[in-house]
Amino acid sequence: MEHLLEIYEKNYKKRFTRRQKRVFGKQLMHDMEEAGYQGKRIDDKFLLSRVENYVFGSLKTAKRVIIVPYDTPERKFWFQSPYYPFNGTRTTQKSMKATFVPFIILYVIILLGLWITNMIASPLLGSIVSFIMFLLVLFLIYFMLHGIANPNNAIRNTSSICTALSLAKRFNKDERRQTAFIFTDQNKRKFLGSQACIKLFEEAHVNPSIIILDCVGAPNDIWIGCPTQYRKMANELIQSIKNKKQRPEIIKMNEVMKLQHASQYFKRFVLLCAGSKDDDQEVVVYNTSMAKDKHVSMDNMKKVEEMLYTYIHQL
Repeated sequence: MEHLLEIYEKNYKKRFTRRQKRVFGKQLMHDMEEAGYQGKRIDDKFLLSRVENYVFGSLKTAKRVIIVPYDTPERKFWFQSPYYPFNGTRTTQKSMKATFVPFIILYVIILLGLWITNMIASPLLGSIVSFIMFLLVLFLIYFMLHGIANPNNAIRNTSSICTALSLAKRFNKDERRQTAFIFTDQNKRKFLGSQACIKLFEEAHVNPSIIILDCVGAPNDIWIGCPTQYRKMANELIQSIKNKKQRPEIIKMNEVMKLQHASQYFKRFVLLCAGSKDDDQEVVVYNTSMAKDKHVSMDNMKKVEEMLYTYIHQL
């Protein structure tokens, strides 16, 4: 797994633009083919948004589908931007400052620049300042519509990609036939990559169990999330770990927590992630969407891989 992490962190750590995603996709296809999986890119459109998911394995024979968000978040220009992997609503609430305050500051700077322009007596100097303000306006519009790629994304979500790849390489023929992988795009706001998965399942007339990997390389503890009305798979995962002291805690996710979250489209799922609890006892991952996202817990990645392999191998 260390070799995979080195490759993806060095060459494919930004998966934000369409070009970056497709360059990443070529390497992903190569690595999954080495693991014995045939795959393809599935394109979909939702109004003005384009989704490029990568599907490996047969959905018609798969009893379970492992979903891995592969695109990287936009950069947040703030002191901290906490990410709550089990609670999309709380992530939105806690990231309000990081999302909107930089816009407001930049807008105020533009207004001050326009005011200063009117105070400048020199036509040449005034024209230069006006041009700078024009460029700032264009940058503000682009920033608001598209965002800027975060430079480092080790935890979110290169760690989950490498964990999935390492797991896929361990499967035998029967395990590959019964386990498919979907690497999803557009993992923010409406999570259109996950919504596109539902369309694929409907077209194949299947309803597989879903395993979501998110930020599995974060430090601290491993956690398992599941819907409040479906704990069967979460309990089975925990039972596959012989050492009771190493068994993760189960987080019950209600409908409010699933809003603005990758799990909102699924009824039968588990979500595996790593992180710590904040003062309100909510699982949180720090330093994603920031340049600080450079380091992962290899130990947690290996634990998640081993947990999933043991669970699937025993079925």
